[in-house]
Amino acid sequence: MVQTRLVISDNSGGLEAQCIKILGHSNRKVARVGDVIVVSIKKIPAAYGKAEASSGKGSESKASSTKNKAKQNFSGVRKGEVHKALVIRTKVNSSLNPHGVQGMTYQDNAVIILNNKQEPLGTRIFGPVNSYELRKRPIAGSLKILALAQLSL
Repeated sequence: MVQTRLVISDNSGGLEAQCIKILGHSNRKVARVGDVIVVSIKKIPAAYGKAEASSGKGSESKASSTKNKAKQNFSGVRKGEVHKALVIRTKVNSSLNPHGVQGMTYQDNAVIILNNKQEPLGTRIFGPVNSYELRKRPIAGSLKILALAQLSL
C-alpha cells in the first residue's frame, strides 16, 4: 500500500493523500485497518486551490482580499504537507476476527488525518469505521474516532 492514493474520510480539508510509510513496521508493504501511516496530501477542494492562486500583483479587489482572509483563517491541511494518518477502510481485507471469519471489505482505501497527539484533525468522519479493528489497536484517539464516526461496524 506504499505509494497508494487514499481517500481522506474526514473534514480536515483534504480529498486525497498518498501513502509514504507504514509506521511501526520496517519492511511491511501493506497497511491494515488501524495502522498509522505517513501520508502526503495530494488533492484539496478546488475552493482552497483558487484562494492560494489569487495572489495577484497591483490593485486587489474586495473579492480577492476576502479569499485571502478565508485562506488565512483556514486551519486544515494544505497540498504537499506531510501528516500522520490512520487507516479506517481497505479494499482488500488482510485480517481475521477471533472466530476465523474473514472481515469486511470496502469500496475504497480511506484514512483520517491525525495531529501530533494521534487524535483526529477533523471533527467529522464520513463513511463506515470498523470498531473491532480500532479497539484492539493501541491508538491514543481511537475511542474519539469511534465517537465521531457516522457509522460504526
